[in-house]
Amino acid sequence: MVSEEGFEVIEARNADEAMAVLERHPSLKLVFTDIQMPGHTDGLDLARHVCEHWPDICVIVASGAVTPGADELPETARFIGKPISHAMVRETIAEICPPTA
Repeated sequence: MVSEEGFEVIEARNADEAMAVLERHPSLKLVFTDIQMPGHTDGLDLARHVCEHWPDICVIVASGAVTPGADELPETARFIGKPISHAMVRETIAEICPPTA
């Protein structure tokens, strides 16, 4: 769904790998993560780290099992509950990731 919205997708197996990808590709525009993922860092920690270190990157956090409280999600990140529809992804990207010229 993200690639259909015009983004090149780079997958990461866990938050540590995602942070390494961000270090190598600081021009990325969007991080889409699940809350529950393998490893010692979950998607909420990843979202907080991204928002703190790369404030220009849009962050979408998803889960079908956990709904974060208002104080758990960074202010600039958005949460999508599963099941996820293409319309939900499109609308959320449009809301938080304005097109660049």
